[in-house]
Amino acid sequence: MKGHYPCEQALAAAAFAVQKSATIVMGSPLTLYVEHAVFAILQKNKSTLTTQRVSGYEVILSVPSLQVVRCHTVNPATFFAHPVSEDEQVHDCATYTPEEESEVTEDPIPGTMLLFVDGSSFIDQETGIRHSGAAVIRAEQQGSSDTLQIVNKIPLPSHFSAQAAELVTMIEALQHAEGLEVTIYSDSAYITTTVHSSIRRWERRGFLKSDGSPVMQKDLLEQLIKALTLPSKVAVIKCAAHTNQQDLISRGNALADWAAKEAAKTSPNFSEQGEHMLGMMINRQQSATELPPPYTETARLHLRELQEQALPHERELWEQRGCIQSPTDFIYRQESTGKPVMPQALLYIALEQLHLPAHTAKEYLLATLQTDWFIPQLSEMITMYIAECTVCQQYSPRPTLKVITSTIPRPTGPFKNLHIDFVDMIERCNNYRYLIVHNDAKAAANFLIREVIPRWGIAEAIRSDNSTHFVNAMFQHICTSLEIKHKLSSVDHPQSNGIVERLNGLLKNNISKLCVTMKKNWLYCLPLALYALRNQPGSDHHLTPHQIATGRPMPTPLTIAR
Repeated sequence: MKGHYPCEQALAAAAFAVQKSATIVMGSPLTLYVEHAVFAILQKNKSTLTTQRVSGYEVILSVPSLQVVRCHTVNPATFFAHPVSEDEQVHDCATYTPEEESEVTEDPIPGTMLLFVDGSSFIDQETGIRHSGAAVIRAEQQGSSDTLQIVNKIPLPSHFSAQAAELVTMIEALQHAEGLEVTIYSDSAYITTTVHSSIRRWERRGFLKSDGSPVMQKDLLEQLIKALTLPSKVAVIKCAAHTNQQDLISRGNALADWAAKEAAKTSPNFSEQGEHMLGMMINRQQSATELPPPYTETARLHLRELQEQALPHERELWEQRGCIQSPTDFIYRQESTGKPVMPQALLYIALEQLHLPAHTAKEYLLATLQTDWFIPQLSEMITMYIAECTVCQQYSPRPTLKVITSTIPRPTGPFKNLHIDFVDMIERCNNYRYLIVHNDAKAAANFLIREVIPRWGIAEAIRSDNSTHFVNAMFQHICTSLEIKHKLSSVDHPQSNGIVERLNGLLKNNISKLCVTMKKNWLYCLPLALYALRNQPGSDHHLTPHQIATGRPMPTPLTIAR
C-alpha cells in the first residue's frame, strides 16, 4: 500500500488484521480498534483504491461477528514510519485529501482562463504507422458571446501513445497558464484521474511499480508535476465527449478533438488515403468556422454534375432528409449542418479509394465519410460494399451467432412458479449455515414437501440451478409424482435465475445492516430481514409481496396504532 493515503493504508491494515485473526478467533466475537473511520473510507467517492480492493475489504469487514471501534489514541509506532502532521491526526476520513492533492480542484473557477485539451493517437490503415498529436484550445468570453481559438497544435513522434499525447497536451496547457488561474476541460478519464490522484501516488512510490521497474511515461509524469505548480490556481474537469451539443464546453472539446487529429496528420509519412477524391482535398486552417468541402471551383463543378445525374428517387430522398439546393453554387447540402450531399455514383468511387488496398473496416469508412459529407443510408451501403468484397469475406473474421436472451414468463398467480436457491452465509450459527435450503439433496426435498407445498399448494413449475442439491433422484421423483415442471439453469450463468439471485443479494444486504445495527448474529436478524422484504412495495405495481400473496397489506405498528 505504499503511496496511498494514511486513511487507505489504515483500511488495508484493518482488513489484513481481520483476515489473519480468522484462524484464531474461529467466528467468535471480535473487536477491532482503528484510528480511522474505515467504513466512511469505503463509501468515499474520490479514492485511489480499485473497485476490486474496495469490494474485497467490504466483504472482510462486514462479518457479523466483527465490531469495528474507532480509537482516537495515536499509535506511537506511526511516528517511526513517517512524520504525522496535526492535520493527519485529527481529520474527517470521508473528506480528507492531502494538501498537495487539494491544490487541483474538480469545480470550475469563475472568471478564469478557460482551456480545452485533447490528444489523439491512431494507426494509419494503409501504412500501419501510428500518428499522434495534441492540441490546446482557449475560449474567449466577451459578454454574451464567446469565441474559440487554437493555442497550439503539436505533432508528436510515432511512438507516442494516446496516454502520452494526453499528458503532453495537459503540460502544454499548464505552461500556457503560468502565473494565472485556469480551468481546464478534457474528455479523457485517464488524464483527469492522473492529475487528481494517481500522479501523487506514483510520486510517493518514486514512480516505481511493485516489481521495481519504472512506470510508463515517467518523464512526462515528472514534467506534469512541475507544470501543476506553474498556474496560481488550477481546476481540471472531466467533460463528455462527442455530444454534438452547441454549448461552449461541447464546442470547445469538439474543436480540441479535431485540432489534435489534424496535428497528428501533419506528422511525417501520413497517408493521403483519407483525403477526398476529384480534387475535393480538405485544406483546413486554424479556424472553427470553415465551410465544408468542396473547396475548389473544379470540384464544385464535378459534384454539381454528379448530383444532376442522380435518379429522381435519390434526389427525393435527399429532400426528405432535410437537404436543399444552395442558391449560390446550386449544390445540394444538408440544411442543418451545411454538409454537401454525396451522390451514389461518387460514393462508390470514394469507397474504392478508401477501402483499398488495406481493406479497411466499416468503422473507419463510416467515420471518414461522415466527417464532411452527408450520405443517406451510408451505414447500409458500406455494409453491402464490404459484403461484396471477396478478400474481406475470405480473411475477415465472421460474426458469431448471437443467441437472443429469453425472458421468464409472468406467472398466472402467487406461488405458481417457484424459484429456489440457497444462500451460503459462510459462518455457522447454532449449527446453521445456509438460508432457504440446506446443502444436501434430502434437506432440499424435505423443504419442498414440508414447508412449501403444505403452505402454498402444488406449484406449476420450479426453477433452480443444476447443482446436486436439486438435480437428484429424490427431488426429481417429487416433481414427477406431483406433475411439477422442473426447469434448470446453469450454475455458471446465474443470470438465468436472476430473480432469486437478486432477492438473495437483497436479503444478505438487509441481514448485514441489521447485524451491524443490532450487534446480533445473522440467525437472529433473519426474521427481521424477511419482514422488511415482504413489506417492500414493487417499483412497477407498488404492491408488497405480502399483499400479492394474501390480498391485504401487512399489519405494521403504524396501522395498528390507527
